[in-house]
Formats: sequence, structure tokens, C-alpha cells
Amino acid sequence: MELVRGIHNLTDSHRGCVLTIGNYDGVHLGHQAMIDVVKRRAADLGCPAAVLAFEPSSKEFLDPDNAPPRLTRWREKFVHLDAAGVDRFVTLRFDERMREMTPRAFVKELLVDGLGARRVVVGPDFRYGRGATGTVASLRAAGRELGFEVEQLDGIVCDGERISSTRVRARCRRKRMPSPA
Repeated sequence: MELVRGIHNLTDSHRGCVLTIGNYDGVHLGHQAMIDVVKRRAADLGCPAAVLAFEPSSKEFLDPDNAPPRLTRWREKFVHLDAAGVDRFVTLRFDERMREMTPRAFVKELLVDGLGARRVVVGPDFRYGRGATGTVASLRAAGRELGFEVEQLDGIVCDGERISSTRVRARCRRKRMPSPA
């Protein structure tokens, strides 16, 4: 798996991919299902399957004292994504510049100019841009205008609950707690 760390390291050779964007904390079953779709779409289009994540996460940057604990360290995430068959892992620094990026600038600078995404695959809660004001609808509109497709996947359900990093954390906490006497 190719690793690209930092927006300044994106080159023309990184353009053209099927992309998913998220924290990918833990690379749990929901993430794995998303990656499987990305890999299939990338194979159909003959381009790399790519994951874009931010380091630190936006929640860690915006509110470090109340950010949820990580399920895995960055290195473990890298290993899990590699094992899942991702072709390219792009990690960008979440900083003040990223925080202030409008949804339009996010799409234009990162997805189009930086990565040349041909298709973007996102989950049910996907938001992007300053104040998380970008929606799947605005991403689809940008895709129609700028030449990429958007696919939104439903969450993966297990035991009647949608799999998410939040639920995995909650389940881990429940298992660690002693049972009431």
C-alpha cells in the first residue's frame, strides 16, 4: 500500500482513484464493508482504491479534552488498511487551515485537484468542510459539476445496531466494567 502523508506530497501520480474519506478508527466491520465497495469500484474503473483520513482527527483537533479515545493507533490503522487491500492511504494533517476550508474548497483542492477522485464512497453520517456544513447532497452536486460520482452506503447492521466506532467504544466499555453485585 502506498502511503501519502501531507497535502504537500500529493503529486500528479496520485490523481485518479476511487476514494473514501473518514477516520477509519479501528477499521471495524463497517469500515471493511466500505473498503470492499471502494475496491470493487476501483477495479471496475481500473484505478487505485484510496482512503483519506486526517491526523489528528477533527474531533481531536477541535476539542482534544473531549475527543473520543482512539480504537487504534495510527500505525495499527495503517496495518489494518494495508491488510484490507487498500492501494493508497492518504493522511492529511487536520489543522487550522483544514478547519477553515469551505466545503467547496475541500472538494476542489483535495478531491479534484489533489486526488482526481473519479468516485467518492461515503457512509451514512458523512459531513465535510468548515463546521461540517458539507453534506452528501452538496458533494453530489459538486461531483456533477466537477466530474466525479458519489456513492453513499447505508451502515452495516449487526445485532440490530449500526456498526460504528462510537458503538465499538461503547461495547468495549461495557465489557470492561464489572457486573453489578
